Amino acid sequence: MLAEQTAEIERIVIPHSAYELENALHLDELPRVRYTWVRIAAKQMGVGGDDSWGAPVHEEYCIPADQPMTLQIIVEPLQCVFPKNRHNAPTGARSLGGCAA
Repeated sequence: MLAEQTAEIERIVIPHSAYELENALHLDELPRVRYTWVRIAAKQMGVGGDDSWGAPVHEEYCIPADQPMTLQIIVEPLQCVFPKNRHNAPTGARSLGGCAA
């Protein structure tokens, strides 16, 4: 996947969904990696407080809710890296979905 970035954005690329991460108490409880999850946001407010039991978020870490916010992204698929017939692909290489044989 190719993404064109025209402004500063918050992004994360991880091998597990938020649901999988929230429901696993230990690493061995996470399922086998089958997908890559990409999350893109204009901004994301972090914890930014002094403790985890109710202190308000510091002003510099707040996102003003009374101001409009826009996000424009262009996402394009990459061309096939390795064909489905992987006889010539490097060891451990994975074919991208949608590649022709």
